[in-house]
Amino acid sequence: MLLCKLRMKRKSPVPASERMFKLFVEFAPAAIAMFDREMRYIAVSQRFISDYQLINKDIIGHSHYEIFPEISEKWKAIHRSCMAGATEKAEKESIGKSTHGLKNQAKLAGSFCFQK
Repeated sequence: MLLCKLRMKRKSPVPASERMFKLFVEFAPAAIAMFDREMRYIAVSQRFISDYQLINKDIIGHSHYEIFPEISEKWKAIHRSCMAGATEKAEKESIGKSTHGLKNQAKLAGSFCFQK
C-alpha cells in the first residue's frame, strides 16, 4: 500500500493552466490544431475535427503527415522552415482530403509560426 501511495505522489497531475489552455483550444470557434516539434498533434479544436472530417478519430499524439498523407513536399518544407523559426504567409490555397472516394476542399490562409 505504501509503495502504491509513493508512486501516486511521483506522478504530477497536468497543471491547471495546461488543462485550461487545451479546453480553450478545443472549444474555440475556429479550426485550430497545435503540434509538437515533430508535427504530432497536441491540441485540436472541435471545429478542426469537424471541418476535416476526423470525427471519432483520436489524432492527439499522431503525426500530421500520418493523418494527411497527401500533404505535398512544398508544405512539408514550409513546416520545417517554420519549425526553424521562420514565419511563412500564404494566400488562400486549396488542399484536398479524400474521404470515402470524395474529395473535400478546404481553404488555407494566414500565417504559420512555430515558437521554439
